[in-house]
Amino acid sequence: MQDEHSLGVSELRALLATEQPWPLAAWYATPLNREAAAGLLVDARHRPGLSQQLLSWIAGYWLKGEACMQYQTLLATQTSARERALVELIHGQLLISVKRAGAHEALARGFKLAAEYLNSRDYLVLMKRHELLAFIPVDSSPSDALLLADLLTEARVIKRLRNGRQQDLKQAQAHTDTLS
Repeated sequence: MQDEHSLGVSELRALLATEQPWPLAAWYATPLNREAAAGLLVDARHRPGLSQQLLSWIAGYWLKGEACMQYQTLLATQTSARERALVELIHGQLLISVKRAGAHEALARGFKLAAEYLNSRDYLVLMKRHELLAFIPVDSSPSDALLLADLLTEARVIKRLRNGRQQDLKQAQAHTDTLS
């Protein structure tokens, strides 16, 4: 596990063994190699319910690179707002991990739905994470999958560069204003 919120293979397997709701502030899009994803898919087949569906979706994404069809089915079949929030958050995470278009919108929808179910700590974790991830450029074709830590590092760099350019522009404007 890369940080307290990022879930690797063993943490995902542990979610199958519990009847507890999946944490909304967790990061479910840690890239999996084909072997790990196939193993999770086999494990998930032996457990009925939402955990099985979510884990099959995540593992299938890393095997096939596609999440849209299962996302639509999962979203349509969830009866609680909390479960729909989880589906939206996972969808956004899977998309942003490969910088795919639609990621930012899914993360925003998930956050909005999840807000009432989050304690203050988890609310701040998601809010800060999503604010940073908003700096990640997305495209219609996927890039190589990145860990959450790498995405956040890239987002911080982009944010600093953009803030630096804005400061340069303000200084240049201030300079030209004094010449007038």
